[in-house]
Amino acid sequence: MTDLSQQLADVHASSIMYLVVFLTVVRFMIIKRESSVARGIVELVDAALFAAVLMFMIVLPFIVKSFYIPSGSMRPTLVDDDHILVNKFQFRTGEPSRGDVVVFTAPDRALQNSSERPEPGDAPTDYIKRLIGLPGDVIEVHGGVIKIGPKGNQQYKTHQDVRIALQLADNDHQHVKFLENGVQAFDGSTTTTYTKEEIAEKLGFAGQPVEIDPGVVIRNGKPLVEPYIAEDPEYDLKVYTGQSVIRDNNGIRMNSQEFLLGSKGFDKLNSEPLPPKRVMVFGDNRNDSNDSSRWGPLERERLVGRAFLIFYPFDRMRMIH
Repeated sequence: MTDLSQQLADVHASSIMYLVVFLTVVRFMIIKRESSVARGIVELVDAALFAAVLMFMIVLPFIVKSFYIPSGSMRPTLVDDDHILVNKFQFRTGEPSRGDVVVFTAPDRALQNSSERPEPGDAPTDYIKRLIGLPGDVIEVHGGVIKIGPKGNQQYKTHQDVRIALQLADNDHQHVKFLENGVQAFDGSTTTTYTKEEIAEKLGFAGQPVEIDPGVVIRNGKPLVEPYIAEDPEYDLKVYTGQSVIRDNNGIRMNSQEFLLGSKGFDKLNSEPLPPKRVMVFGDNRNDSNDSSRWGPLERERLVGRAFLIFYPFDRMRMIH
């Protein structure tokens, strides 16, 4: 089923034309025969012609197409090898909405440091992410942190510190989410919630006061409530001159390149509205996703469609929200 659905998704228009021509020739070869068997074959060929034209020349190019998920960047909403349906017609006649899960043609800057970078002549690479901001929206990200110890002498602990303390692998299948009153950990199969006191003990600070500041995306001054994410963000982000400026353990970068703010400093930098015809897209697995946080706002015309249904594997069949 997996191979078949992907093959159908990738069928080239020329192959369909050959099929239509072949079926048409077969039809005219037998249409003059008067037997009941011949009439039955003609009816089957007519049905096949109608189905081929409808599905491959109208539905797939303009309305709906199937895609499969190759990575964990949208966990837990979508997981590796999910097969989904995408509404391509919606963005031809209307505009996307905040919160849509969208498929888009990846820009070159997203592929520069990616193993998915195509060779010359290859078909464009499609990505899937969640649309967070529309043109004119002001988007910021405040990274999550755990503060341990008395006021004035606190130590700061990151998601990576917690992963190490909980012996979780540093990959897109295992993750931790900071909550106001604790930490939620997923080891690939089981979710466990730890209290502040338990996390302090795991980190080697038993009995010390703990303050947890979960990471959050802020849109137009209001924090987003995002129950669908795998981890809260562990980085800070602002949009400056139409580009993403990110601050994390590796320093400050603009679109993945080292960026020096000079005397102004990151904290004093004001996040600017998204430029016209640009949108912001993030993976639900926020800290393991090649998305706008790394390569900047996306051009609106690159949007292919909105994902709306997981159709395979059958035990994961559901609408996408």
